[in-house]
Amino acid sequence: MISVNSTSINPTHVTGLLHTLSSASSILATAHKNGPVYTYSQYLRGASASLNAISAESVLATATASSAKASASAALRSAALDLAGLEWEQNQYTEWLTLWPNALFTGVFGFLLVFHFGLTIFSRYWYFGTTFVIGTGLCFGGYLARSLSVNHESEQNPFLVQIIVLTIAPAFLMAGVYYILGKMLVLHGPGYSTLRPKWFSYIFVSCDLISLIVQAVGGAMAADAVSQADDTAPGTHVMVAGIAFQVVSMSFFLLVFFEFVFKLYFRCSPDIRFSFGTLIGLFFDTKRGRQLRPELDAHYIRGFESVRQRQAFSYVPLAVFASTVCIYIRCIYRLVELAGGWRGYVITHEAFLMSLDALQVAFSCFIFILFHPYVMWGPRSQLHALQKEVSESEKYKEEAVNGDLEEGDGVESTISGGSSWH
Repeated sequence: MISVNSTSINPTHVTGLLHTLSSASSILATAHKNGPVYTYSQYLRGASASLNAISAESVLATATASSAKASASAALRSAALDLAGLEWEQNQYTEWLTLWPNALFTGVFGFLLVFHFGLTIFSRYWYFGTTFVIGTGLCFGGYLARSLSVNHESEQNPFLVQIIVLTIAPAFLMAGVYYILGKMLVLHGPGYSTLRPKWFSYIFVSCDLISLIVQAVGGAMAADAVSQADDTAPGTHVMVAGIAFQVVSMSFFLLVFFEFVFKLYFRCSPDIRFSFGTLIGLFFDTKRGRQLRPELDAHYIRGFESVRQRQAFSYVPLAVFASTVCIYIRCIYRLVELAGGWRGYVITHEAFLMSLDALQVAFSCFIFILFHPYVMWGPRSQLHALQKEVSESEKYKEEAVNGDLEEGDGVESTISGGSSWH
């Protein structure tokens, strides 16, 4: 960052600055497109201001007259202001980044990445683990890039890295959340959701993928506009549309989640009717909720009782809800941020990013360390064996029912035939 009060440029750079000044002037004489005109105008401004600063410093070093010193000081200050203004225009973030919060969240997501990677290897819940390892890894990379950008805010590559990876990371995390809710439907039995378990991932991951593609297209349009010194509004509007679509799809997911919870608690037993007190008791697993669970469990699918009796199992709906709300807050923030433009108030104040993005996503990742599938459901091998047993049992029941129906149809046909015979 250039200081207006203490600008000093090495005089040995004069030859290079003169060459830059000459080259930029000749190119600007024939340039017509916005991109080259903007770029070489900056080169011209920078070289001119630097030469003026060197000249003023030379005068200050040798002048004895007060008037000459005052004039040189004013020229040096003017050159410093020009260079500081040029540096600000090249700032990709339109703010000076602070190291400690970026370094803090680099460390936080590094810890979460290592922990989720270790849990994945240990538990062998590969799909869920992969989504959270990728999600936390992207966040780690994003805040590392921001940390490296401190005092180097004009460098474009770290800026692009952090904006891309921090944008797409929550989609991978939500893919893991969709898996959790789909598996919960399997463990309780069909009939507690409009959607079948496998459709949770199909529908909502597809929505996130569409959102990411739209955001990527908008980001590419905006980046190209920046490089050509054109209007970034069209690309920004496309990005806003992509994030808005993501918010809509997450809103739909929350509706499906609420339907699941309502049916799970209040549609399986005629003895348990809806009330907010009962909902809170079951949702937060209070003493009242624990008293009601045996009554509810008797109506759920047979075979998974040992899983549903695990201590952490009762908190799964709360964990899913809390994690989803955190990501939802983050998406709303991103929507407001981009709607305000690349130099708007929200995007140029780092505190919003740290509190409404970094903190929310970190909390979402931390929730599923406490409520990892291994903690909620037990070893994957045991759960897989139970699922296989239940699946075979249900298949046997279905075949038995179909067989009874066929026998019944035959008896009915015989009776009907006997009647007609008479």
